[in-house]
Amino acid sequence: MPDTATWTAHTFLNVARGGLANATAGGRIHAIGGWTSDFATPLASVEAHQPGTGTWQLVAPMLTPRGNAGAAAVGNRIYAFGGFDTPDTGTDLAERFDRSANQWEQIRRLPVATIGPGVAALGGRIFVVGGGTSNAIVTSVHVYNPQTDTFSEAAPMPTARQLLKVTELGGRLYAIGGGNDTGFLATVERYTPATDTWETVTPMSTPRGNPGVVSAAGRIFVVGGASDVSGAVAPLQSSEVFDPNTNTWQPVDALLPVGRGSLSAERGPGNVILAFGGFESGVTASARVEALPISQL
Repeated sequence: MPDTATWTAHTFLNVARGGLANATAGGRIHAIGGWTSDFATPLASVEAHQPGTGTWQLVAPMLTPRGNAGAAAVGNRIYAFGGFDTPDTGTDLAERFDRSANQWEQIRRLPVATIGPGVAALGGRIFVVGGGTSNAIVTSVHVYNPQTDTFSEAAPMPTARQLLKVTELGGRLYAIGGGNDTGFLATVERYTPATDTWETVTPMSTPRGNPGVVSAAGRIFVVGGASDVSGAVAPLQSSEVFDPNTNTWQPVDALLPVGRGSLSAERGPGNVILAFGGFESGVTASARVEALPISQL
C-alpha cells in the first residue's frame, strides 16, 4: 500500500462518545448513542454529519439512552437495537428514526435483551447478529423486517461473540472481530442469504473488539478496536483491509493519531473513510474524527 496513506483531522463530534452505533441514511452519517467516559452514563444523543460543511449537527435524541447498541439504515430510516440502557442492564428495546420528521419511535422489541450485537442491512431486512444476553454470549441471528415490524430467525453464527461489527459486501454479510470468554477475536465469518449458511474466511491479523468497520470500493476496512496488548486491554491505532477476491488481509500503513476502541467508521463525502468517536486510553470517551482517502489504500 502507498507510503502516503495518512489520517487527517476532521471536525470533531459535538459529544464525546465511546461504544456508539452508526448508520448512514439520506447521505448523512449518524453517530448514535454510546457512553460517556468510564461507562458512567449511556447517551441518547444523536448527531448527523453535514456533507457540505463537514460539521456535525445534533438531531433528535433516541427515546432511550443506550451504549453498545447496533444500528443500520433501510431507505431514509435508521433502526437501533439493544445495548445497555443503564450501566448494568441490557435492553431489548428497538427504535426507528425518521430523518424527514426528525423523530424516533419505538418498534417491536428484540426477542431478548442484547448487548453489543453486530447489525447490518441486507435485502431490505436488518440482521442483528450475536451479542450478549443476561445468560450468555450468543451466536443467534435475529432478522427484522421493517415492512411488517416482525422478527424471524436466520442460521446462527459459528462463533459466539459480542462487540463485533457486521457489514454487507457483495450481497453477503461479514461478522468481524468482537470478543467472548476467550478474549478478543480476529475471527471473520461470512453469511450467504441465498443458502442461509455461514462460512469462516481468513481471520484478521490482529484480534479486535468493537472496531470501526466499513465496506467501500469492493473491500472491507477495519479501523482500531480494542485488543490485549502485553496482558492489558488497549485501544489500537492500526487498521487493516480485506479483499474478498483473494480472501486476504493487508495492513493499512496509516496509524490513527490516537488509538481508539469502541469507535465507528463510515464512508464519507469525497470517497474517504471517516473514523469517529470511541474510547481512548483509560476508557476516555473521544470526540475525535479523522479521515483517510480510500484512493491511498
